[in-house]
Amino acid sequence: MKIQHLQCLVCTWSLALAACGGGGSPGATANTTPSLDGIAAVGAPLPKADVILKDANGKTLTTTSDSDGYFKFSDLTGYVAPLMIQATGSAGGTTYVLHSVTNTVPEKGVAGTLNINPATDAITTQAFASPPDQVFADATKIKALSTDQLTQSKAAVTAALADTMKALSIDAKTDLMTTSFTANSTGMDKLLDLVDFSNQRANINTKNQDIKISLKSTGQAVTVAPTSTAATVTKAAAPTAADASLDLSGIKTLVSKTSDLMKTQSTIDSAAFANAFSDAYLDQGETKAEILTQLRSSNFVGASLGDYVIKRCDGATKICFGTLALTKIDGYTSSKNMPVIHTNGQWQFYGDHAPFTMEANPGYQAHYTVKDGLSTLLYEQIGMNIYIPGSRTYATRSNWEHKSAKLKVSYDAGSTYPDEATFEQLSGCNQGLIFTSNKNNNQCDNFVQFSTEMTNNTNAALERGNLKLMVELYPNANFSGTKLVSDLKIQTLFTSDTGKAALADSGLGVNDADLGSSERLRFTGSNLDFLNVTMKSRANITQTNWQHFFDNEDLEFKALRNDLTLAKFKNNCTECAKVMTDDAIFYHIDLQIRDRQRRQLTIHKTLQMPTNAMSSP
Repeated sequence: MKIQHLQCLVCTWSLALAACGGGGSPGATANTTPSLDGIAAVGAPLPKADVILKDANGKTLTTTSDSDGYFKFSDLTGYVAPLMIQATGSAGGTTYVLHSVTNTVPEKGVAGTLNINPATDAITTQAFASPPDQVFADATKIKALSTDQLTQSKAAVTAALADTMKALSIDAKTDLMTTSFTANSTGMDKLLDLVDFSNQRANINTKNQDIKISLKSTGQAVTVAPTSTAATVTKAAAPTAADASLDLSGIKTLVSKTSDLMKTQSTIDSAAFANAFSDAYLDQGETKAEILTQLRSSNFVGASLGDYVIKRCDGATKICFGTLALTKIDGYTSSKNMPVIHTNGQWQFYGDHAPFTMEANPGYQAHYTVKDGLSTLLYEQIGMNIYIPGSRTYATRSNWEHKSAKLKVSYDAGSTYPDEATFEQLSGCNQGLIFTSNKNNNQCDNFVQFSTEMTNNTNAALERGNLKLMVELYPNANFSGTKLVSDLKIQTLFTSDTGKAALADSGLGVNDADLGSSERLRFTGSNLDFLNVTMKSRANITQTNWQHFFDNEDLEFKALRNDLTLAKFKNNCTECAKVMTDDAIFYHIDLQIRDRQRRQLTIHKTLQMPTNAMSSP
């Protein structure tokens, strides 16, 4: 990234908000109005992000960030502190909603700075002791900002990052919220590339939001609690010398040059385009020759690549793992995991070097039964959604290349693997290999439930940097034959307490009284991943399902407006209309969303039918 704005350079390095955010020195700008600018970024910038400022009275200003993530509010005359900013934009094919807050308004004629990034979002969340999107929606909550907590949280986070900042040659007085910086893959910008920030409530009985600071390369993490101070906080692990010295600036060059080469068929066919890929390229079993053949099809002419968001880097091997956005000529954008390697003086696409496709995402599932408009938690599940296809290509299930798999878990960096889960084929199931326990229950479900002990051991090993997951894929059904082996990286698993709290913070929910109704089914939660609704018909004692996967711009989801009527159900589920009668009732709903760390949260709610009611088909 190259973000340089003269407006930002007038600020000095300071921890205090008044120095470079809440109000700099008079004469810092020739303007006579108070203003505020900053950078919206996640390591990569958030270009063309919608940036909204709201004051304590609910008064708002709206602007759009430029291609470098830079934004500015030119006139804050009459605005009352605290000021909160929300930025919504995409990078690496993922949509982010980030926040920042200041407890002062710049003085007249002063240009203040307030950045928006994962670190500012984490600090803002802790300062308000509430999910920031919920705070931003209610100005009375903005007015309730604890300035003491904001100051303490900023100081504690800065102290926790002391060794990291030293390793990256960052001035110890740098403030992640209010210090202006040049985003050139060095200094503070590089810190955002190498360090992850997130929030989590310890349990549903507390409003306090902990900040988790993780070194992306190893997963080593420390927790900054609301009670943590600069003197008491534990320091986060610093990047190694190799990680700190890794030159990341060329990754954006690789992405932009490759994107330019995708404009015409001749440039896609060129040697320059092929040179963007390492000769050792391997990604989910696909070689360099195979990826070039795929990209040289006409479907990719005119496509473009977006900025690269780094997930982790290994300085020793000079390999970085991250995501980028692929936008086809029809406007469809998808996120692609694409590791890169620095070799022979340049960055090249390297692939994940996994011999097969594999995905894993921590999840928390809550199963409820509903009676008389009230729901009761039946049971909860904690673990991971794991997708392991039997075929390297997305062929029909009659073309399985591999028929069984094992997930092995090590808590001592691979010395031993005391825990494992197995996966097998299930006839008629198109979701890849299925967790054996689910397969034995004839369930097409990729969710692997972890015990409390296994969850705690996994999280503890992850935070120490000692967790190692290995997947073995076998050609035969009895876990035999020549196996393929690949490592697997995951995020922190939910516990029962953190899962309940995350579900509450997500806003995901169902109007329980609507289950059993024939008129409508209302639910809450934005940016759904998945919706599944079951209706039962009294007339012919049948049931039918409508399910839908959503993307960020799903027009169908927006049309539903979280209010599903029988007519909408029939219109969206064409086959369902054949068996549905007007007396059909909403019987079951599944809702899935991702938390702010992109982990899956799922609610299952089923109507408890009276014993004398219709029987299930």
